[in-house]
Amino acid sequence: MNSCLINPSAPTSIERSFSASETFENLPTLSLPLEGEVWEGVNSSPFPIKGGVMELAMNDWAQKTIPQVLRETAERCGDRVAVVHTRGRMTYRELYDRGCALAQGLKKIGLQPGDHVATLMGVFPEWIVAKYAILLVGGVIVPINNTLTPGEMEFILKQSDPVALITMDEFRGKDYLGFFSQIRSVLPEKVILFSRQGRRLAPFFDFQDVMNWGREYKEDQIREWESDLHPEKLCYL
Repeated sequence: MNSCLINPSAPTSIERSFSASETFENLPTLSLPLEGEVWEGVNSSPFPIKGGVMELAMNDWAQKTIPQVLRETAERCGDRVAVVHTRGRMTYRELYDRGCALAQGLKKIGLQPGDHVATLMGVFPEWIVAKYAILLVGGVIVPINNTLTPGEMEFILKQSDPVALITMDEFRGKDYLGFFSQIRSVLPEKVILFSRQGRRLAPFFDFQDVMNWGREYKEDQIREWESDLHPEKLCYL
């Protein structure tokens, strides 16, 4: 089984492949270096060790954005599985393609670089796609915990000033639509709704529709958006 890092630029000196017959018990022990020693990592850049704790400089990763790393991973090992869920699997190439399509759809409904986008979703494949799409267009993700009360959600929406909300109609017995009726005054103008039952509920945008609107994205346009991103810019609030 070939190993595949999320960073496709080069293998590390500690990367290795494991056979299906190996178990956790018989895998080799990886010893941590002592203070003052270094490990050679990606592109042969050392990981500095201070106070007995390995401070990962992440080498060239520190100079890359999350959308860039996803693209490079899709280019290197696009057929490898990236997401496993009860509704199926998604390869890195499929994740990249859906992220780009949703990003284009978000652009079409007016999302601009620097805009805050709130997300209120369970850990579903659609959330992972949404995360990459928001970052690709230069947006800032405002994640809202799905266990919060309507009053707590209202507080976060007031404080974060999002221009859009990507959410679900319900999750784990919680009726988000009912919650939204209680905090209607603070909802952003653009609400994008994902429904596991495939319901389309006006006046909200449908998640699948927005992604479909971007299916004809151009790769050179995606690269242009990517080039405008910088590692030091805010991506989560």
